[in-house]
Amino acid sequence: MGRFLERVKVYTHVEPTPYMTEIVVKLMIGMLDILGLATKEIKQGRLMAFGKKLLGSRKIEDIVKRLDRLTLEESRMSTTHILRIVHTLLENFKGVMINAEASTATLEDALASIQHIVDDVNTNKRDKLHRECREWLSPPDPFSNHSAKREQCHKGSTDWFIHGNAFGEWKVSDRSFLWLHGKPGSGKSVLCSAMIDHCVHHLRRTGLGTVAFFYCDFNDSAKQSLHGILRSILVQLYQQSDSYAEILSRFHSENKDHPPSTDTLAQCLKKMLALPNEAAKYIFVDALDECPSSGMQPSCGAILSFLNEIIESRFPDVHICVTSRPEVDIREVLECPTSFRISLEGEIGQERAIVSYVESSIELHPRMRKWSKAIKDLVVHTLKRNAHGM
Repeated sequence: MGRFLERVKVYTHVEPTPYMTEIVVKLMIGMLDILGLATKEIKQGRLMAFGKKLLGSRKIEDIVKRLDRLTLEESRMSTTHILRIVHTLLENFKGVMINAEASTATLEDALASIQHIVDDVNTNKRDKLHRECREWLSPPDPFSNHSAKREQCHKGSTDWFIHGNAFGEWKVSDRSFLWLHGKPGSGKSVLCSAMIDHCVHHLRRTGLGTVAFFYCDFNDSAKQSLHGILRSILVQLYQQSDSYAEILSRFHSENKDHPPSTDTLAQCLKKMLALPNEAAKYIFVDALDECPSSGMQPSCGAILSFLNEIIESRFPDVHICVTSRPEVDIREVLECPTSFRISLEGEIGQERAIVSYVESSIELHPRMRKWSKAIKDLVVHTLKRNAHGM
């Protein structure tokens, strides 16, 4: 034990490596077994006999030999901080075996400390893998679009849809698909952001579902392709499920030497969606029409084709929502499989939301709020009549 403690002092001055971190974790797990036996012996009043037996064992020497082999195999060592703590714990453990009157609490504190270190190492390992996967995917950021849409949302303007029958049925229907369409400026993206927030707060945070979303954007080329959609959705799902993380980690390990292809990303997502016994999956793709359908790099067709594959695959408990203008190429693909199709044109709830927004804007304006009721009503009626759902 003394020789091993001296070795630990030396190792704390050597630069760490991920490999050494893994070995140290294994060594500490072994020490948990030893400390567990010591705790049992203390409770039974046989610590001195146990100490003599342990010191004569080859187990500690095996640990030392493993460390020796490791210094030959590695040019760098595990983190100085972790090894320094291991050194301190081993010194305490040595004192416990020498002192027959040591308390059980001392060993239990040592066990808790080592378990805490193991947890920290595992967390650091997961965080490192997450960073590597994220760098490998380099996903476009949909959260900036989402925040912008939430800021545009007038309070209460989306309640008619969020609390309506169609959205409620879509959430609970197995393998459901919702296509929300309307003219430019009709509020599709704002409604989509409201649906996302509702699912995040009421489903994801309660463990009833995983939520991923993407906003297509004609101002950002990275947000106009199937490749961008898949990269973003994979990272979001990866953060919400250990099973999804394992799948993405495997794909990353097999393909990390080169940028991921669209086919690789599509296969990875299908693997995730096909997993049984997972929470419901809610996927949102907003403004599909903002992806080019013609020109040098048409992408809308590829996205529609992939969505159609997902629908036909009938993965368990998958719910997809797409918003767009009712363009011909989009309508031809989405009309047939769509289980819920909603047009914002002529929707009473949308018209009421427009009226509410106009009335609120008038009351907040320092000059317009002074108008007579007749003028206010005329303005509201005129704007409502000419808005056409926009």
